[in-house]
Amino acid sequence: MATYNVNSAHEFCNAIAGAQSGDIIEINSDLDWNDEVESVTETIRLSGGDTITGLEINGNNHAFYNLTAGMLPMTGSGIHIFNFGKSTAIKINGLSFLNCNMGSKTTNIINCLGGCTISNSVIQGKFKTVPFYGGINIRDSMITVSHATGQSLSGGSGTTSPRFKYCWIRLDDCRWEYNSNVGSVYAYNLEGCYIEGKLSIASAPANLAVFRNINNSCINTTIFLQDETLASFITASDGEGGPSPTILNTDKMTFLQGQTETSRFKLVTDAQMKDAVYLADIGFDIVP
Repeated sequence: MATYNVNSAHEFCNAIAGAQSGDIIEINSDLDWNDEVESVTETIRLSGGDTITGLEINGNNHAFYNLTAGMLPMTGSGIHIFNFGKSTAIKINGLSFLNCNMGSKTTNIINCLGGCTISNSVIQGKFKTVPFYGGINIRDSMITVSHATGQSLSGGSGTTSPRFKYCWIRLDDCRWEYNSNVGSVYAYNLEGCYIEGKLSIASAPANLAVFRNINNSCINTTIFLQDETLASFITASDGEGGPSPTILNTDKMTFLQGQTETSRFKLVTDAQMKDAVYLADIGFDIVP
């Protein structure tokens, strides 16, 4: 087991290229990728390919700044800045991704089909496609995303989409325009999350689900639908801790007004959303 101490983008690229199972990469300073774009000549991938397991990347509360689609010389779709392939048990903790701009290409920050956990992170930027793709668990993190007209927050299918747990998510005036390559779900697999901001959906299939498999969360998001007659908008899942209801602000999602409340979804107005006593009465205590 080796430990790599990283103070530059060039050192990080070398660490990823040389890392083996069980190794640890320590990020010891903020890294501005604008300053060292020459360090990136291709997708940054593990030399061990799909065989790596148990790699840890400790951000130590530092950040990667200014990751952009243009930093990669490749063109086309399905491009990833960091590609961990089918490697398993990749852990990224305390490393933030700030001022990312993938708006011009369908480029992901991280692809990992084998299994990757990102925790205690702040993720912020503009994306034309999903920021993270594959079997990625994002937890205890803050996410602010603005989209060019394009894909969804999750992408993939239910099994290869990121899972969000205990995250604060802001959709910064995002626009989702469905096409056959995007899929019919904006975000999968959310548990214990708070979601705010604004999302406009220009076109959608009949089986649209804005949020699928959501549990014990709060959706305080303004959502505009071009066609409010579509049947399935939000679906529930049991979550790891068992089934718990989710709060939906019907003043911000007019397509929910007049709907019948269920055990899985509590419908509240904007005024009720701001009333701590009322929320406590329906089972959502506000913890100071």
